[in-house]
Amino acid sequence: MRHRITEPKHRYLPVTTATISAAAQALAKEAAETPTQTAQEAQGNDRQAQRLLAKEVAARKAYSWFSAFVARRTSTLSQQQGPIKIQSDRHD
Repeated sequence: MRHRITEPKHRYLPVTTATISAAAQALAKEAAETPTQTAQEAQGNDRQAQRLLAKEVAARKAYSWFSAFVARRTSTLSQQQGPIKIQSDRHD
């Protein structure tokens, strides 16, 4: 039995139009905003921008604290252990 290749009846897909709600458009606009725009809006008493800026500052502080903690801990451990000695199982 031979299979025959046929052309599809419709070469193009139908065009579908979608509408985006005003809330979704506003959300997309906020997501595309630069940090500079957010800071300017926060200075202009935009409550949402002020909350976002406060969250960013808190996150920066937490990251800074954590980085310092890890650096201190790593430094303390390396001082306690002394230099690292590498042993080889290979005998030349």
